[in-house]
Amino acid sequence: MDELQTNLVPPVAYNAGEVLPLTVTITAPSDGKYYVMGALYDESLALIYGTQFSLFLWGAVGEQVGVNSDSYASIYELEEAEAEAVSCQFQFQQSNATLGLILYKMSGEIPAPDFDTQIDEIVCSLVGSELPSEGIGGIIEAVMPIMLLAMMMPMVIGMAKS
Repeated sequence: MDELQTNLVPPVAYNAGEVLPLTVTITAPSDGKYYVMGALYDESLALIYGTQFSLFLWGAVGEQVGVNSDSYASIYELEEAEAEAVSCQFQFQQSNATLGLILYKMSGEIPAPDFDTQIDEIVCSLVGSELPSEGIGGIIEAVMPIMLLAMMMPMVIGMAKS
């Protein structure tokens, strides 16, 4: 049984700062309290510093959405085989990374990943689009100092002749 699932099909097109809509589904293998943590990883699957987060429900009751939070975690109290689907909107400041999500079962009263039981994990690559070409604006910005110098040259030469 897959205890942790998303609707993402890798690789996912994602650029830093965009909202990533997804659904995270948690299915309890046994009665208990569960939570989801995640992080971003580089190409070698090394943790990208400062990207760890928890899945946190945000918003008014009935309109809640799961967000990535570095401060809070939502806890799901589930019975065996019970499933909870959470509509999420994650936002990261990284592109071209691997998103990792981990489902934990709590052993105490508060989430403690070092002591809680890891139940399932999933990964999905987030691939940013190529950088946009500079176009005419970038070319003008690069050539502008040369153009200004060329336009000022007759004045400089005229002043030198006087």
